[in-house]
Amino acid sequence: MAVNLKAPFFLAQHFGVQMKERGLGKILNMVDIAAQRPYLRYLPYSIAKAGVVSWTQALGRALAPEVQVNAIAPGTILFPEQFTEAAKSRIVKKIPAGRTATIDEFLRTVDFLLAGVDYITGQTILLDGGRTLSW
Repeated sequence: MAVNLKAPFFLAQHFGVQMKERGLGKILNMVDIAAQRPYLRYLPYSIAKAGVVSWTQALGRALAPEVQVNAIAPGTILFPEQFTEAAKSRIVKKIPAGRTATIDEFLRTVDFLLAGVDYITGQTILLDGGRTLSW
């Protein structure tokens, strides 16, 4: 909870106030699809990420209109080295897009939220190929 919830909250709160005083800024929180579909074996992590989604919405309201606060929730991009091909295949079968996201897709989504648009705040972008739809 300290790493996944408290630290990002206090950083966003601290720098968000400074950004608001300056009249502009953007905060992009990193969450996980576990915020919407909790991992049963990792409940504290899932709860922390859900908390980040919630305060992304709250800070989006509190710091508007000067500061936009959003989050990105990537699904599967890279697999841990110890994953077998069978384990990878089981996960990919759960993704309606039929594949994992690329690092480039992730970076383009980050660029979109940080540089491409100023009219989105308090939102979480799910970059999951539809995985949360078929959980």
